[in-house]
Amino acid sequence: MRKLFVTAFITITTFALTSCGGNSQNVEKEGPLDFSAVWTSHQDNVLGYVGENYQRFYFLIDSIKMDTEDTLHYHVWGKYRIKDRVSSYEGKVRILGEISTLPKKYQVDEDVNPQSGTQVYGINSEWNLKATDMNESIKGKMTSTFYIKDGKAVFDDIDHYSDSFCNNQFEGVLSSSTTSEQKCCWGACRIPDCGDLDIGEGEFLPNEKYLTYGWQSYHDASVEGTEEGWEKEIQSRWNLEPDTLLKLSPCPYTENKEKDEVYGPQTRLSIKKFYKSLVSGTDLHAVCLSDNEIKLVLLREKELTQGYALNDIFKLIDNAHAFTDGEWMDTIVALSFPNGNTIYHQISDGGGWNHIWLADGYDALAPSSSPWMWTRIALINDSDGFVNIHEEPNVHSKTVRTIKENEIFYFTPISKSEWYPVSLKEDFPSIGYIHKSRIKTFGDFPRDLQKEIKHRLSGC
Repeated sequence: MRKLFVTAFITITTFALTSCGGNSQNVEKEGPLDFSAVWTSHQDNVLGYVGENYQRFYFLIDSIKMDTEDTLHYHVWGKYRIKDRVSSYEGKVRILGEISTLPKKYQVDEDVNPQSGTQVYGINSEWNLKATDMNESIKGKMTSTFYIKDGKAVFDDIDHYSDSFCNNQFEGVLSSSTTSEQKCCWGACRIPDCGDLDIGEGEFLPNEKYLTYGWQSYHDASVEGTEEGWEKEIQSRWNLEPDTLLKLSPCPYTENKEKDEVYGPQTRLSIKKFYKSLVSGTDLHAVCLSDNEIKLVLLREKELTQGYALNDIFKLIDNAHAFTDGEWMDTIVALSFPNGNTIYHQISDGGGWNHIWLADGYDALAPSSSPWMWTRIALINDSDGFVNIHEEPNVHSKTVRTIKENEIFYFTPISKSEWYPVSLKEDFPSIGYIHKSRIKTFGDFPRDLQKEIKHRLSGC
């Protein structure tokens, strides 16, 4: 097995990628490879246990971010459940020594899989998590597999129809001040080192002798095999306290989210707490920001507050517009200031900040040495069935490309500008400009397309 040494900056161009047709191609952009999406994919398929009796263990990542200075280091927040106790956690993840090149994978189902034959890689990581409400910690190592698409690390589910499919396999221990050290393991679709707990051949199936240790609902859903049964089982994972805990469903979104469902009181409170801490310069750790991110937001206080008083900002928060763009675990809250500038807060369901998009489209949580510009998914809004992309932000400049009806593209909203930069791939540099009146955002997409995008983003 050939090994690739990992440095603090894993450049994507290190790898030779394989296209769908089997031809070698180079990746189009360089930079650190971010594994956040690998670890947060397929979370509704995560199964786990703790202790000798294989007590069911529920695990969820609310937010995970790559450190802006050390790209092998990540900050993570989330929650886990043991019996009827749910605990929030925060912690650190670190990439270990090397990336391994694995054999190419091919589809095993009858449907056409566009990733069949893609080069697959393996990565090991070390996880150190601490409960925020009690003296309890989880430490261990995870093995993950991924492939690279459009310059990004993608959760490897190429052979997800195979009987042995699994990914993100974690093996570790849970330590507490009240109990002895216990084995704690989890993974997507299968659980590592689980002895006789898993007796399923085609998929995970808990042994009946362990059903009283939290596995009864999963067993019943598996035997029943209906969509309603699985929905009930998955939703039961976190609904001990419906007002405060995240509820999951097989595809965790509703067809039509009303504003109050997307933008609830807890999110409003989180943003108010952020601005109160920002203005006072204290307690920013409480809003799930890393040390580096705290430094960045303090430096950008004027941009984030736009010079307005805290009471005025609180009024804006109460009346802000919120949307999702199809991301089931993220809420984007738009604070439109009276001066014409808009700041977008992208917050996970667990209350952590993933991004804060400034009026110029750049992320306030990214250092100036590694700027990150926001790109939103879009369709054209024009009765002629096409829109021209102009080289400069005016109608008289050169046309660099034409976008046709129902062709997906991406744009960056810029405050006080009539023209927005656009790109043909997410997070790629812009190739020109489109007038903002010709852009249709996700909320106005056809229902079938919305559903397809939500399924893709949720990993369903």
